Parts: sequence; C-alpha cells; structure tokens
Amino acid sequence: MKTRFCVVVGGLALGLSGCTAPERGAPEEVGSIADLPAEPAHRASSDFWAHWGDGHGEISTYRGTLARYGELRDARATLIFVTEPHDKRTWIKSPGVDAPHRVEVLKLNHLVTFQTGVYPYHVMRSVFAPVDRWDGERTGFSPVKIALSVQEWCGQVSHILWPGAGEYLSRLSSYFESEGDVEERVEVEAGTLYADALPIQVRELDGPFLEGAERWTGPLIPTLWQARVEHQPLQVALATITRSTVERQGLPYTRFDVSWPGGAHYFEVEQHYPRRIQRFGSSEGTAFERVATERLPYWQLNSLPDKAHRETLQLPLDVVSPVRVPAPPAVPAPPETPPTGTPPAF
Repeated sequence: MKTRFCVVVGGLALGLSGCTAPERGAPEEVGSIADLPAEPAHRASSDFWAHWGDGHGEISTYRGTLARYGELRDARATLIFVTEPHDKRTWIKSPGVDAPHRVEVLKLNHLVTFQTGVYPYHVMRSVFAPVDRWDGERTGFSPVKIALSVQEWCGQVSHILWPGAGEYLSRLSSYFESEGDVEERVEVEAGTLYADALPIQVRELDGPFLEGAERWTGPLIPTLWQARVEHQPLQVALATITRSTVERQGLPYTRFDVSWPGGAHYFEVEQHYPRRIQRFGSSEGTAFERVATERLPYWQLNSLPDKAHRETLQLPLDVVSPVRVPAPPAVPAPPETPPTGTPPAF
C-alpha cells in the first residue's frame, strides 16, 4: 500500500502528488485521528433527542438528474438519517460499547442510482457525525468518518476518510491501476469542512450552522464522489458558503450555496423542524427534488409484506421485477417392465 503525507500551507493543501514530507503510518486505532476530548463541551439538546431518539430512521426519496460522462442521466437518490451508538476507538456501530468509549452519532446514508448506456451505477456515501459538540474549534455535527462505495460494471471503488481536528486519514481501494490502494494522512486547518457532511449540517438540527452567518469563507474538502469521477486526489479548496431565503410555490426555504474553484453545490432546506432538504444539486447540472419522506425502523422491515412501505416512499415496489418461471416439462413415465421370459425389443 502506498502512503503519502501532505501539509496545509496558508489554508490550502499542496497537491498530494507533490507531497514530500516524511511518511506516517496509520494509528493503531483509527478513532484516535478524531482526537476528541474526554468529555463534550455541549451535549445534544433534549429537543434534538425528542425527535431523533424515537428509535426510527428518516428516509427521504428524491428524483432528478445527475451529470456523468458529459450527459445528464435520470437518477434516484435516497437520504437516510438515523442516530446510533459508535465506539470512538474504531468508529464502528457498537450498541454494547462501554460508556467511556460510547459516542452517539447521526448517520447519513446517501444513495444514488443511475444508468449510463448499458450499465448502471450504484453509489453510496455514509457520513457519521457525533451529535454532541466536542469543542469550540469544530462545527456542530463535524464528521468523524466518511465512506464512499461505487459499483458499476467496470469494477468497484471504496474510499474512507477519518477526519480529525487537524488532519484526516484516507484509505482508497480502487480497481484503476493508476490509483490502486493508497493510504495517506493529510494535515488540514482546524475548522475545515467536508462537503460530504453538508447535508447533515445545513439542516441545523441542533443549532445554527456556522453560527448563522450569511457568508462564510474557509477550507473545504470536496466530496469523495467528485474526486472519484475526476480521478483526482483530494485537495483542500478555499470555499465560500452563503445563506439566503428563497420562495418556491409560496413556501420559504433556506438556501445554502457552496462554491469553490472547480465546483459548486446548493441545498434548499425547509424552515420548520426537522428542516428536511427539499432540493439539492451542483453546478454541472445535477439536480434532485424530494418526493416523499417517512420515519421508519427500516432495518426491521425485511419481510415480503413490508415492501408496501416502498409505495409510500414512491419507490418501485420491486427492486427486481418478478420473473414468471415456466413450469418444467413433465417427466415422461418410465417404460413398463417387460414380462419375465420375454426378450426385450431392440
């Protein structure tokens, strides 16, 4: 496995391909990258837990278009938000973990499916963000783990980040020879944002994002999906985030525009709790709009009758269309045994 190390200079990272600083291996426990204090500075509010502690997950479905290979593709997206306990030594879900190592996180599973010509893409991003505010330097719901997986007919790619207060650990496993398996620890400025976590943060589930500022400028790591489609290493970008109010069909939404050299995203968020994302998209033409939302213990709904919930979410009732398998041909009866003493016919 190749290992690279890079530092931040003046708020922006040097190109990873040009990093020459001494190599550092991964820590024994990936959780140490997060470098959380012994106790959080502020616990999540009772109002937050009144909504998110009900033992259900929030599933929102979206329809829209996604840009790939220079063309817009019809696409479906699903955003799933749910709280769960993690072991801060590993950032793996662990319902039975002891209290000193237990951290409650809000998990976002962001799934996108689309087709390019003959073959489909299945993209999933998972973001894990502690619900408690651990220190003053980190924005609320700062991620401690971000994972991307992409499957299509050419192959599959996995990329995982473990962000910390002043660095992140990255592990990429790719079927492309030019990328291969790469591990790197990269220093970043305290307070660096991660674009993959923005769908959690812009919802302002337990306090205003960026202290409610109408404009913010600072370092941001673009999405792992962007790095994937561009086949480029991650780079820290100097980004600007602006907040405004827009009206759609007589309803007000809070709009966040995120821009940096080489890209832009937007989110339009409801102004009443739980402030669901109504629309999101990017500068290359990608655009999604919410069509349905349900709160469900979805992990328990795995029997055949439970697929009725897919209709409520305006998803195809069957992921795989039922196939009518023809009945096998009848097996001919065996020939009768000839009488004793009668020679068999040839």
